[in-house]
Amino acid sequence: MDFPKDIILEILLGLPVKSVMRFKCVSSDWNDTISAAAFRKNYLSRHCKNAPIGFFYSCIPSFRSKTRHNKFISSTAMETRELESMDCLQNLRNVLATSKGLLLVSRNHNTYHVLDLVSKKHIKLSKPLENYPHAHVGFVCHEQETGSRKINGLSYKLVRVGGTLPPVVLPDNEAKTRAVETYSSKTGKWSKSTMMAATGFYLGQHTAARVIGGVFHWWDWDWVRVVAYNPDNPKGRVKLINLPWVRGIDGYGFKDFEGTQNLCLQFYIILRSIEVWVLKSKREGGSYLDDDEDVVEVSRWTLAHRISFSEIGVGPSDFGPEIGHLHPLPIAISPWYPHIIFLVSSNEIMSYDQTERKIKVLYSYRIDGFSEEFVPFQWPVWPCL
Repeated sequence: MDFPKDIILEILLGLPVKSVMRFKCVSSDWNDTISAAAFRKNYLSRHCKNAPIGFFYSCIPSFRSKTRHNKFISSTAMETRELESMDCLQNLRNVLATSKGLLLVSRNHNTYHVLDLVSKKHIKLSKPLENYPHAHVGFVCHEQETGSRKINGLSYKLVRVGGTLPPVVLPDNEAKTRAVETYSSKTGKWSKSTMMAATGFYLGQHTAARVIGGVFHWWDWDWVRVVAYNPDNPKGRVKLINLPWVRGIDGYGFKDFEGTQNLCLQFYIILRSIEVWVLKSKREGGSYLDDDEDVVEVSRWTLAHRISFSEIGVGPSDFGPEIGHLHPLPIAISPWYPHIIFLVSSNEIMSYDQTERKIKVLYSYRIDGFSEEFVPFQWPVWPCL
């Protein structure tokens, strides 16, 4: 007896993803149904809310351990074991960014792979146009609106800006522009363009950009500005966003930023408390990214929260292990839960809920060194490659 198609779809949507994939071999019709972008969207809408959260963090060695390596953990032991057994992650190790379930990983600044955590497949991208001693990258994955079935309705883009660390000081007119290389999964090729700012700028030590509203955001070298670049802007204009805290990182200080769904920018400072600053558009309901200004002044920021360490039951000393000197450990803000701040201490990862004003220990660990990059990811529930 043949079941109506809507009943079959309902059954498939309730199954684990590995079981769904097995039904693709039943017939070409079933394969087409499961491979369609519409089915993928329906499946994600049902299961994404329950997807476990994980973290990748780069561990810089102490004097006792000379090997730099990436560690990875998730909210369930199963995903952690799967990650630890993946040859691609073991060999490449440098986790740069994540977008819609895909990871951008690399061995060096001139070799890039895109990895799917569900299917365990990975694609080595073609060689970039230029070799650089250091490269700043941005990675974003988009839903395709054309009905294309390639990559299950997803396309991705990698932006790459070459440089050196520390940056070479350039004449004023040259410091305003940077050569940009962009890889598109739609073409499978790299292309060249130029990005330009109103004043000179230098990208900072953090390699990967934070993607907010499809726009790449990098720290500048002095940590006093955010450099925002829209790869879809044909003019290549860069927005320079001055930050409300202009002192260098000293003592227990650390800074991070993230965007929320309504496209306001949030900036976080850890010093003797946690401060949350918000940058909104000049227009009601608009995005700060669309404001017609090349340089955003400090006065545009608003202090939204100040959270004392005593209020959440920890002290500043929890964030600075003694390794030659006190080094600030990072924080992260998940784009799926922008009201939650993730904090890394010397031996724990904690979450602080700004709404409920509660702190919770998520993981305890021990590292011989200190953590630098801290990339949260939501474990994908559907294969992208």
